[in-house]
This record gives sequence, structure tokens and C-alpha cells, in this order.
Amino acid sequence: MRYSLTKSSVVHPFLFAVMPVLLLASLNIDEIHLTDVVYPILVIILIASAVWYLLNLLFKNKMKSGLIVSIGLVLFFMYGHIFNIFTGVTIGDFDIGRHRYLMGSFILIFAVSVYFIFKTKKSFAEFTTIANVIAIVIVLISVSSITVSLVENSFTEIADDRTNFDTLSTSALGYAPNVYYIILDEYTNSKILQEVFNFDNQDFISELEARGFYVAQNSHSNYSQTFLSVASSLNMEYLNYLTDTVGVDSSDRTLAIKLWNDNKISRIFKSLNYTIVDTPIIPDVIQSSDYKLCEYYYVGSQFGNFLWESTITYPLLRGIISSEPLRVDQVLCQFSELSDLHNIVNEPFFAYVHFLSPHPPYLFDPNGEIKQLTSSSETHANADKLGYIEQVQFINKKVIEAIDIILSENTSPPIIILSGDHGTPTILSDNSSDWNENPIHTGIQERMSILNAYYLLGKDTELIYDGVTPVNSFRLILNEYFNGDLEILDDKSYFSSYQYPYNFTDVTSILATNYPTG
Repeated sequence: MRYSLTKSSVVHPFLFAVMPVLLLASLNIDEIHLTDVVYPILVIILIASAVWYLLNLLFKNKMKSGLIVSIGLVLFFMYGHIFNIFTGVTIGDFDIGRHRYLMGSFILIFAVSVYFIFKTKKSFAEFTTIANVIAIVIVLISVSSITVSLVENSFTEIADDRTNFDTLSTSALGYAPNVYYIILDEYTNSKILQEVFNFDNQDFISELEARGFYVAQNSHSNYSQTFLSVASSLNMEYLNYLTDTVGVDSSDRTLAIKLWNDNKISRIFKSLNYTIVDTPIIPDVIQSSDYKLCEYYYVGSQFGNFLWESTITYPLLRGIISSEPLRVDQVLCQFSELSDLHNIVNEPFFAYVHFLSPHPPYLFDPNGEIKQLTSSSETHANADKLGYIEQVQFINKKVIEAIDIILSENTSPPIIILSGDHGTPTILSDNSSDWNENPIHTGIQERMSILNAYYLLGKDTELIYDGVTPVNSFRLILNEYFNGDLEILDDKSYFSSYQYPYNFTDVTSILATNYPTG
């Protein structure tokens, strides 16, 4: 008798077990490590195998037991995606996008399926064959997609300009200062805070200046998205050349994230015998880091978080195992460790500390009290301007507290860059269903405007100028304090959409024009 995998075996439960993991991995291959995929696959296969084995013992029918497991797995992992589709959908006054209704529907579907499978006398050989074929095809497509991406990435080379890097040293100072690069995600500048959010941020700016910071009041980001903006600043270069490699229609973030992971600044400081500190907001933000601030997740990894949040257990358990307290704890932990880095790691160090705040979700009131997470707090600032401002006020307090400790307890004056990666998107969001399409001038002003402040060894200096952009931050600092001879680039800003991040539009002239944003 010829053996047939699709006809004679019940393999689909195990394939449906790995399918959601592989599908998520194939869609995010540019932002994860394959090691993040192995753990959830092993756990899900183990659970699916145990359930199938127990059902088979109970009902003495491996095909029926396998179908129940597969149906359960599909419903289990489809729930979050279906919920997102129906969120906000109403029929008359009836809101169908609520957990109580959707979850009830899923449970009913599963119960009816189980009842039908075990009550019928029909053979499920054909159903098993169909399920095997469907599962095999989807898994093969996902594996092929992952393989193609990995192969393409392995053959993609990024130019690495090491001009003048070998001449860098700390001899000009006589000591090696600790260097802090602090990113406050989506922190805009004072002008936008006043005109768009009706909030006067001058008290915070004055406190920074009183401590010796130079605040570039007219500074803008070089790019409109985090992964481009930070990769650009950490490599001291514009990334427009990536378009030649991937094309203007590409949404593949692999190359820019590679530049983020293995950036020039961390390699420079590593060569100067600095300890490298980073924040794991994505897997291995800086590959060469020696210490990661507050590295913990509630489900193994960030990839595990995303996977779990798509399941039917998420709304049931989020009050017990929730991303909200995790995010709260991580922000507070980062401020605590930032303040104490000089006692935690060997000096000198370069610390890249990226706070995912004041970017939503809006978890803090101005005094640091934890707020109840709402649907608006999970979206961008246009949905909850007050939430954004309250979080800004809290972050301001924590930043000043941390800076006071850093300045008082570092044995030698440090270098500190305090910067937003990009601004807020309220005007763009309010004027377009997709804020990336046909962005208006006032929206560009808001999106590209950032907080950008520098503490340079406590010295009064004319090194920093008002319109400086992050691409030049480390060029100026390396030239002044580390014997560098790097060209200072023209300060330019490029806007691109989330869907087509490499389709860059030069908006420098737009930012130079004083469009009203109120």
C-alpha cells in the first residue's frame, strides 16, 4: 500500500499549531530574530500534541480528535484579527465589535463543531486530507516567504564608510566622558506643543537651560519614522541611498533596521573601549551592546507579545497579564536605571536609551499616577490630545530628575543628547483617512518638529546651532571632543509614508516656512 501523507496521517493539527507563528514571522521577518520564533512554536506544538493525545484517548478516533484540535487552533489565533476588523462596526445602535459578542460567537462555533464531529457517523478521511493539504500549503508558503527574505537579506550589502573613524580618540579631553543619547519617542518641540496642543512647555525648556543644556528651538527630524530617523542619527548619514536597493514601493524595513542594529556610533565607541548600553525596544537594537536596560517581556519576547495579543485569551487575561503594567514598569525602570548607570556598568559608557513615551499609549497623568488604558490612549495623539500633554508633563518631571542625578553623580561632566525621533501626527491624521497620503504642509511641520537638546560637558559652546538636525549631532560632538574631522552635512528633512517608507520627499523648504499650525 502506497503511503500518503495527506490521506493516511493526521498532521494538520501540528501544522495549524505552527502556522500562526510562521505567518506572523513572515510578515515581520525584518524586525525579529528567528530565535524568537522557536520558543512559541515548541510551546504551541507541545500543547496541541497533548490535547490531541487526550482527545484520542477519550474518543478513540484520531481523525475526529485532530479536526477538533485544528478548529480550536484556528479560532484561537484568529480571534484578535477578527476583533480588529469588527472594532467600531455598528448595525444601527448595536456595536458588534465587542468582546462579549465576538467571544460568544467563537465559543458557539467551536461548540457546534465539536458536537457535529462526534455525533456524526461519517468518516472524516476526506476532511483530514483537505485539512492536511491546506495546512501544508500555507506552511510552505510562509516558510518560502521567510527563506526568500533571509536569502535576499544575506546578499544585500550596505556601504560602510569608515572615513576618519580610525583617528578618533579621547586625548583631546584627557578623559573619556560618559555619553547619553536619550530618545523620547514622538516628543515634539515647543512651537507645536503651543499651537497644536495649546500647551506652554517653556518651564521644562528653562529647566534644561538652567542646567547647561542648549535647546535647539527650531530643530527637525531628518525622517518621519522612528526606524529611519534613529538609524540615520546613529550612522550620521542620510538613508536615501536605500531607495536604490529596495525601490520606492518597498515596505521592507530590513536594511534600515540592520543599520540601527549595527550602527557606526556604537562601533566607534566600542573601538574607544566604551561600554555600550541600549534599550531593547526591538530585538537587539544594538548588536554589540554590553548591557540592556530593563529587558523583560510578559510573553518571552516582543514577538511573543504580538502573537499572544492575537489570541482569544488576550481579552480574558489582559487584566492579569497585561502589556499596560509592563509598559508602565518599563518606563519607570528605564528612568531608574538611566539615573544609576554610572553605578551599574563600567565607565566610560555610551548609552542609547529609547523611551517609548510620550508616544501612546497614554499611561501617566502629570503626577505619574497610572491611568486606565482606553481605546483612545492606544492610538495617536489626535485621538487624545490631553492624554499626550499629561504624559509629556510626567516625562518632563522624570527627565529633570534623572538629569539632576546624572549631573551630580557622574565623576566627570558627561555628554547628553536629549531628542525626539519625530513629532506628532495629529494634523495629518485629522485631515486624511491615511495620514501618509498627500500630507499637508501644517501636518509636515508637526510631524517633523522635535525636541532637540544638548549638554556638552557643562561648557558654554557655540558648537550647536538652532537648526541642527540629528544627522549632525554626533558629527559635531566627535569633531569637537574626539579628534574627529567629519564633514557637517546640510540639515535636511525627508517625509515618507508608513506604507512606502523609502519614497522620500524633501520637505526642508516646507519646514523653513512659517505655516500656521493652530
